[in-house]
Amino acid sequence: LYQEGEYELVLEVRRRAQGYGLYLKYDPTLWDEATLARWLGHYVRLLEGVLADGQRRLGDYALRDGAERVQMAGWQGSERGWALTPVPALFARQVEAAAQALAVSDAQQGWSYGELARRSAEVAQRLRAQGLGAGSVVGVCQGRSVWLLASVLGIWQAGAAYVPLDPGYPAERLGYMLEDSGAAAVLSDATHRQQVEALAGGVPVWAVDEPWTGSSTANLESPQAQDLAYVLYTSGSTGRPKGVRISHGALSNFLQSMAEAPGLKAGERLLAVTTVSFDIAGLELYLPLIVGGECVLCAADVARDGRQLKAELERVRPDLMQATPATWSMLFHAGWRNEAGLKVLCGGEALPARLKQRFDELGTTVWNLYGPTETTIWSTLARLTAQETIHIGRPIANTQAYVLDGAGHEQPVGIVGELYLGGAGLAQGYHGQPERTAAAFIDHALGRLYRTGDLARWRADGQLEHCGRADQQVKVNGHRVEPGEIEALLEQSGLVRQAAVVLREGAHGSQLAAWCVPVEQTQGDGWLESEQVRALQGWLGERVPGYMQPAIWLGTA
Repeated sequence: LYQEGEYELVLEVRRRAQGYGLYLKYDPTLWDEATLARWLGHYVRLLEGVLADGQRRLGDYALRDGAERVQMAGWQGSERGWALTPVPALFARQVEAAAQALAVSDAQQGWSYGELARRSAEVAQRLRAQGLGAGSVVGVCQGRSVWLLASVLGIWQAGAAYVPLDPGYPAERLGYMLEDSGAAAVLSDATHRQQVEALAGGVPVWAVDEPWTGSSTANLESPQAQDLAYVLYTSGSTGRPKGVRISHGALSNFLQSMAEAPGLKAGERLLAVTTVSFDIAGLELYLPLIVGGECVLCAADVARDGRQLKAELERVRPDLMQATPATWSMLFHAGWRNEAGLKVLCGGEALPARLKQRFDELGTTVWNLYGPTETTIWSTLARLTAQETIHIGRPIANTQAYVLDGAGHEQPVGIVGELYLGGAGLAQGYHGQPERTAAAFIDHALGRLYRTGDLARWRADGQLEHCGRADQQVKVNGHRVEPGEIEALLEQSGLVRQAAVVLREGAHGSQLAAWCVPVEQTQGDGWLESEQVRALQGWLGERVPGYMQPAIWLGTA
């Protein structure tokens, strides 16, 4: 029996008349009996394997028995038999069913399903009149208006794919994404057209909200599941963002799974608050359109301000909203208390325990969502009630999740490994980067899998628990950031010999901190001089969005 003052966990091996006995002494305030019994079972199977064949590597011995393998197979994924019908066809069904129902609205106007269909067809015909269609990539760089959805649907109906471009991003970054994606045109609006023309490098720019007198007799396309839907750029460790290629089939599977759970019904409203350049915006823009709901577009400045966003929620009274933990925390600080019973979706970074507690205090169930861009937005989901501890749940439909060790073997229950994802949501790869694609998307005995770089483990109740990162990648307000990209840019500035960027967790969320060895040394207390900081901020400000700007600057010799 455990006695206070002894080691918290002790394995004793005692010789018996026949063989040996294994005994665990443990502190019951730290360990539960079921976990330790499972560990003993793993240890016994390891010993049996070594006795049967002592020539194998330690990591090659199986720790799970047949019952545990069968049990885990039921957790690792579930299948649905639906067709991977692309969004334009799913949208067309809703147009036919309820053409007069409201499909999308912004602060100025709203369009019915029939009106949105007409406007998107006009955009498609304009693109086809310019010879753009299958195999083309078209940039979308405009404000958050009803024209945004008409632009994307029109691009798809023309047979092309789109690359989302937030007009608030630095011109150099937007120009790089346009060039790297091979965009043949950009759809903008009257407000942003001149700004986009200045960075487009000769690529045609059209304002979709300005009159168009042309015509086209070309037939509109019906994209197939394997066709490219969009190219979305994420932070890259080499100093340049990388484009992730997502197919129509992958997007369709994701949206149909989200329609099932957490769920959205015909006539319900979703408040869309996320920039189009963040992949999770795909749920906000397209989920309402495939179920007969309404997408209410929130202005960018409103979405960034807690008080304004709270007022917008009170005005719109949506049924569902998706946001990062930083946005939900901002709403709480503004006095929001979910009086209307909004369905809450939270993802993009780890759900803080304090934020979960605040939802619990309101009696609000939180849908905790996890997934990298490379597996199409969200790959696992968990419905967290007040009685549950934080986890990321199980895979969405037609998605598989595996926790593997360094040799590619499946880890038993409770053992941390790297999380790999497979299934219908896998991206085609990285745009124009076959070597990087081959390194991240691997062929495994379990199928084609994406190596997430996230650490996880299966809990005894069949839920996945996120356990951090296996590399240096971090999340800042939901955005994925490779510190190496910022470090490379700082070292290219001519102002810094060497830089290191890390994430710091504070009372007000996550912040980036940069440690720099400046070219010109100063006599200080470790902080960079204000002139040096301003120069570095200016350099980065021309190249990366605001969420990639360090908030803390330190110098070192």
